[in-house]
Amino acid sequence: MGYDLHITRAKYWPDFPMYPISLAEWVAVADEQPGMTRQREHGDIPFYEYARADGRSWILGWRDGLITIWKGHDAAAELAVVAQKLGARLVGDDEEEYHADGTSTQWSTSRPILFHRPLNVDEAAGAWEAIFERQDEDYHPWRLGPDHARHAFSAFRAFAVRDVAAADVPDADGLLYQYGGSGSDGEPVFSLSLVRQLATDSEGGLAQVECRMTFPMTEDLAALGSFHQWWFPEQPVARDAWFDTLADRPERRLLTGVTPLTFGFGTEAVC
Repeated sequence: MGYDLHITRAKYWPDFPMYPISLAEWVAVADEQPGMTRQREHGDIPFYEYARADGRSWILGWRDGLITIWKGHDAAAELAVVAQKLGARLVGDDEEEYHADGTSTQWSTSRPILFHRPLNVDEAAGAWEAIFERQDEDYHPWRLGPDHARHAFSAFRAFAVRDVAAADVPDADGLLYQYGGSGSDGEPVFSLSLVRQLATDSEGGLAQVECRMTFPMTEDLAALGSFHQWWFPEQPVARDAWFDTLADRPERRLLTGVTPLTFGFGTEAVC
């Protein structure tokens, strides 16, 4: 039996960034839940305490789309009710699932995903990184490997089909593939950037969710110069065909088996 309990919409709770519970969704339910009170805030994120009439209590914390309850097994039935209100499930560290009637189920097969809304822009980078982790099960942010470029491109393609909320304007959701030389102090590097650009409002606001990596520069990579190519749904080229074209580009071969110098995901407002 796991030590902690988690409220999640994912089939397996470690996948929570791909299928998050937003902070707004969590606060809306927690503020109205009998027996639940706000205790303190870490930045803008509140912690809640669930207290029973017998005096026992448990702390619930939200992080990046997952709600964790420390040592919460004795309150599993009540907490399963909270999970239901969020359209989620209550599971333990070992993936056992707890129900409102006090029973539990040991799962040995994949459970249904309970996520039924678009990602928010501020959830997108975390979801993309989690998709990448599923491409490379040995991935850790501090451990760079020779397959990062290949896995990153595969994750980019998988992330591109995820529904992300964007403003209702032309070219609201686009993809960008670009590379080129960069660096300073006589140490040039080859930068590869995979971008999903999203319109955040009707006034021209844009956010770019990016997977960016740099590699040691070689003569062959330097000879490629720079390149960028956009894709938007309004274009005549289908998204899959766009990805297929990129898969045949020469830098893909040159980066095979090369460990990046830097690698990361992030979101930036560009206007």
